[in-house]
Amino acid sequence: MAEQVTMMSYSQDIKDAEKPKPLPSGQYRGVVRSAECKMSGKGKKYIAVVLNISPDQYPADFTDGNPDGTTMTWGRTSGEDTPQGRWQVKKLFSDFGAPMPGKEVDLNQLLSREVIIDVKHETYQGEIQANIDKLTRV
Repeated sequence: MAEQVTMMSYSQDIKDAEKPKPLPSGQYRGVVRSAECKMSGKGKKYIAVVLNISPDQYPADFTDGNPDGTTMTWGRTSGEDTPQGRWQVKKLFSDFGAPMPGKEVDLNQLLSREVIIDVKHETYQGEIQANIDKLTRV
């Protein structure tokens, strides 16, 4: 069993923390770090693709970005064996320039692939956040 960690240390007082600005809207090159099939809360299969935007992609005036890059997740591709689900998987592989699968789909084929990520701002629970609007082939 893993050890339970209950104490954490930070370089600054948490009481003084301010909400960082989100990644500005725009287009960025991103790299796939992971891709896996998951189940939604409604019991539907979907593909979760985790992408990383390198800090060298940040606009010069964006100072709130993570120095290790910004991680974003694309979870809008159905993994269901339906006409719509199969089409979405085909489009995902095409958008990433990955070899087109047959009946067996290996999501590892997406790893390390580069795409253009269209980022836009959306309001969620009263706060503005950066989200992926669209993915396209480099």
